[in-house]
Amino acid sequence: MENSKRFLRTAIVYIRVYNKESKNMYNLNEQEKACVNYALENGYRVLKVFREENISARSFDRPQFREMIEYIKSNKWKMKFLIVSDLERLSTNQVGLWKMKQFLRSNGIRLISIVHSMLKYTGKQPKQRR
Repeated sequence: MENSKRFLRTAIVYIRVYNKESKNMYNLNEQEKACVNYALENGYRVLKVFREENISARSFDRPQFREMIEYIKSNKWKMKFLIVSDLERLSTNQVGLWKMKQFLRSNGIRLISIVHSMLKYTGKQPKQRR
């Protein structure tokens, strides 16, 4: 029974930073620390971390993003969650984000955004970046 629970709580982590963001809370090390700590605190086993540096989220044509997609396809049903610090790490384009969510859903993966998860509990809205 314990092994089946562990299988159900497997996750991958995707972190991304664009050079303009690297000096604030979005730096790669802080994102990775936050995502891995979130996983540990909530009983998820992280299978792999995908780190993308100095790449904009306007397009999905990103090396680590593509590698993550291939990992999901070749390890279908092995992981159940994708953890990101916030949704903008995946895409700044709403249509692209919607398509990504559809892809994840079709592969049995739930998307967890740490920032958005916290907002559900606090009831606060995120501050808009300028």
